[in-house]
Amino acid sequence: MYFPKQLDKTYPRDNGAVKVAKLEGLARTFFLAAPLLRENPELTLNGIKVADYYRHHILGLIDPESDSYEAPVSRHPSQTLLELGSLCLSLEITADVLWNTFTAEQRDSLAALFKAYGEGPTIGSNWKFFNVFALSFLKQHGYEVNEDYLATQLKDLLAMYRGEGWYNDAPAYDYYSMWAFQTYGPLWAHLFGSEQYPEYAAQFIAHQGDMVDNYPYMFSRDGRMNMWGRSIPYRFACVAPLALTEYGNHDGVNYGWLRHISSASLLQFLTDPEFLDEGVPTMGFYGPFAPAVQIYSCRGSVYWLGKAFFNLLLPEDSSYWSATENRGPWDTELKPGQPYNRFQPATNLMITDYPDCGGAEMRSWCKEKVASDWQKFRSSENYNKLAYHTEFPWMADGPDGEISMNYGIRNARGHWEVLRLYDFVDFSDGVYRRDAVLETDGNVKVQLADIPVADGVLRIDKVTVATPTDVRLGSYSLPQVGKDISSARRGDAVEIGNGEYHLASVPLHGWDDTFSLKPRGLHPVSDICGVIINERHVDDSAVFVTLHLWNKGDGKIPERMLQQVKSVEVSPDNSHVAVTFADGSRKTVRFNP
Repeated sequence: MYFPKQLDKTYPRDNGAVKVAKLEGLARTFFLAAPLLRENPELTLNGIKVADYYRHHILGLIDPESDSYEAPVSRHPSQTLLELGSLCLSLEITADVLWNTFTAEQRDSLAALFKAYGEGPTIGSNWKFFNVFALSFLKQHGYEVNEDYLATQLKDLLAMYRGEGWYNDAPAYDYYSMWAFQTYGPLWAHLFGSEQYPEYAAQFIAHQGDMVDNYPYMFSRDGRMNMWGRSIPYRFACVAPLALTEYGNHDGVNYGWLRHISSASLLQFLTDPEFLDEGVPTMGFYGPFAPAVQIYSCRGSVYWLGKAFFNLLLPEDSSYWSATENRGPWDTELKPGQPYNRFQPATNLMITDYPDCGGAEMRSWCKEKVASDWQKFRSSENYNKLAYHTEFPWMADGPDGEISMNYGIRNARGHWEVLRLYDFVDFSDGVYRRDAVLETDGNVKVQLADIPVADGVLRIDKVTVATPTDVRLGSYSLPQVGKDISSARRGDAVEIGNGEYHLASVPLHGWDDTFSLKPRGLHPVSDICGVIINERHVDDSAVFVTLHLWNKGDGKIPERMLQQVKSVEVSPDNSHVAVTFADGSRKTVRFNP
């Protein structure tokens, strides 16, 4: 399973890494094959029995004459650990089809390999699950393992739990918290843990129940996933934990809604003509898109998305498969004309659902310096945007100040530098507060206040600099689909449209100029996209009040939306801002000295 390389930044970059790339392809496609083989051991594709195919390649791991051979020695954490742990998970699922058909000698040789890596060094993140899978699999099949080491990994994984369904993946929150922790934890509990370590299994299952009140709200009304965090090419792997909630018999679960999300997220990509190239999923969100891809990935990495099909392990008469698909709270609780914020105090994450457009928005963690981010993804656009929206996949930042959904400051080197070092302040009265500093100049400070409104976000921010410089704020971005992106000025506001959405930026206070750009090569959906930029030269400190709006469809943004802020009062010393809305309500934001 060695797939055509795509994008220079991915591995393998030399012949020495080809073997582990092949192993990734083997282990990760096995996620798709395992549920099918469990149901139909005689499954045949292209004249080849699928079970025979995986049997041949798995046995190659212990054949010194094979170019797939892996010596049973683990000296440092490596990708091999992940893939062998994954193989153990799928081998348990297909035990009667594969593992039990191996000879005793073959099983013993594979066990020695799995034990070497399972008891070997790991990393303090979701990687520990792969040690757990290898050792629990061996224990399940009668082999002696280092039980203290296994128990330590389980305790370490549970210690990463923060609440409301979210684990911290050393140090980030992202989809990994779900397609790893909330998938692997319940799977381990179901396949191994309930017998081997029932106390730990019960904790994983309990944490899974916490997820239901938050995680499904991250998907759009139509069930589409958000483009957020690393390993975006895994795509619909994000739905993997939804079906597995049935393992916990949790109360009040709307399985029809969870299956609607799962179906829609699969179709979001499977129906896109850019999803496959040469029959293999591309390295990107829809088509190839280098900014969303990490250097640790190869083409076979994308088959992590096969975890979505773990739902096939559930019985046909399960609640998940028996329920009628529905849109859950989007049809019953979320009413048009207002946003719905789901703030999670344990993690400071906030999900906002917008019934008018059916989109979901995420505000999340980011505090990673480029200088120390050797893999160059935790400090990148994957995490550093002010927010992430299901309706507006993020645009990469360009070298000439083409910035979306973030502040950009021209630094001492003359480069446009975006914010990435955030500290959460609080969430109160519908206002989400963060402070940020510029990585290359700690004297550049930005105090941020986000106020979601029915069809957009009102921003009240303060920028302080020690040396005069230029400051920009970018809106969400629109891809060019079908026809050219339109751009128009409506009073002080600038509006752009692509036939599917219109975006507007209304500069209510502080900005010198507002204009639109049409960058190339920065968007995951199209080569050309549109973005609105606000700009000002700041001498010492400045307060900016900005209304970012969207309207679904080809119609312009209604005038009432543009005029929903009646007045803005900024104190002479820039210490606080009071905003009065057209309906008479008020919001006041006070900045720290």
